[in-house]
Amino acid sequence: MTDNTFPLMPVHKAKRYTVERAIIESKQGDKMRYLILDDGVPATTINKHLLIKQEKQTHPSSSSAYNLCQFLNAMKTLNIGLSDVTLSTIYDYLHNYFVKGGKSHQTIMSYIYDVSALYESLALRNYPIDTSLLRPVYDDSSGPRVKRNRKDKFLTNISLLKSEFMRKKNRDMRPTYY
Repeated sequence: MTDNTFPLMPVHKAKRYTVERAIIESKQGDKMRYLILDDGVPATTINKHLLIKQEKQTHPSSSSAYNLCQFLNAMKTLNIGLSDVTLSTIYDYLHNYFVKGGKSHQTIMSYIYDVSALYESLALRNYPIDTSLLRPVYDDSSGPRVKRNRKDKFLTNISLLKSEFMRKKNRDMRPTYY
């Protein structure tokens, strides 16, 4: 008689942050939304941002939730909390996970957009974040103010990372990164 047991599979450590679909009640009726769970409990700080972002969408995309979930799990492996993330940490994350991993330019830009939008939302709600993420805001006596309604002005420096990851063409016409 032969032994039909399967070989042992490598045990993967469970991820702290996960994405789940949820039904949210509203005046217009129940809506399906994507939420991030922190060890099975809704991460309210992050989910406030996601719910506001998904509010006007009839069929919200899950990509932002999954992008943020991957970012949060990467920060957890480095033992860095949401308020302790610095601009250089985000740069290193993008460079190590995506550029070295051979991800597309569009993928890198979507991660920059999602992480930037999260930290802008946190800054607007006065959540304590590292000062390296914040752009200077001047009062009326010392100079112009950052106007939030213009596309080229942001509250955080994260969106400036887009220029760091712009594609350039090398001699053999394959896209590379600066």
